[in-house]
Amino acid sequence: MNSILPLGVWFFLIYQFLEQYAYYGIKSILVLYLTCQLGFTEDEATARFHFFIFTAYLSVILGIFVDQFFGKFNTILVFSIASIVGHGLNAMGSITPINKSLNVGGLFLVATGVGGTKPSLMTFAGDQFSLPEEAATFHKFSSLFAVFSNLGGLISSISTPILKDMNCTTTPIMKDMNWTWTYPLEKDCQCKTECTTYSVAFGVSGVVMAFATIVFLVGKSFYRPDQRDKTTDGLGTVFRIIWCGVKNILRTFSCKDWLDAAKAGHDPELVDDVK
Repeated sequence: MNSILPLGVWFFLIYQFLEQYAYYGIKSILVLYLTCQLGFTEDEATARFHFFIFTAYLSVILGIFVDQFFGKFNTILVFSIASIVGHGLNAMGSITPINKSLNVGGLFLVATGVGGTKPSLMTFAGDQFSLPEEAATFHKFSSLFAVFSNLGGLISSISTPILKDMNCTTTPIMKDMNWTWTYPLEKDCQCKTECTTYSVAFGVSGVVMAFATIVFLVGKSFYRPDQRDKTTDGLGTVFRIIWCGVKNILRTFSCKDWLDAAKAGHDPELVDDVK
């Protein structure tokens, strides 16, 4: 059995690594940016941080609907571009004078872009395998996908705060008879507003996301076509099956095998899958 990964899936792995780097580049410094640069209180910044995460998860639903109309490849591309624009707005909005409107729009686009690609990315990658013949190879890919994803987030969480403080040079001082390192322009333990370069940190994330999109586009000639069932329209069919079942409940006042009524007008195997 051939256990070598198809060439096309390596583009998905690289894309996922870079996308997660860009996303965690925002996430790792967002609370500090909101408090130190935009002037929000700690509670306000925390609320906005969690709303950013919430938007990323909620936009997964939007990605599912877009996929039904435009296909997996186009869905990934559209949301990737939205994310690139969002990173760019964040970088521009963090340059003095700070523009909060750009930051709000940028954060929204980044969160929407990241979440919107999720439903299509892994399923499109799965289309690159002939199942069940290549099930073992697909499992190998799934493990690598998780590794690349977490590795991108890990590296970004370490490097982005360093980029943020790249202009904050340190000097050794004597404290309690021990040499320690401190920031000479430090106002407090977190906010070093005179020397921090949030625009650089956000800009790097944007460049990385742009490169991820380019990688995804370059791999197009190596991808197998979208393997969705062309005889169905995805969610629309699922909703019609469920609606048939609901009408059956209203007609019979019984929930037993309530979806079976849909088998008269739909593929019985598809109805069983919906169950």
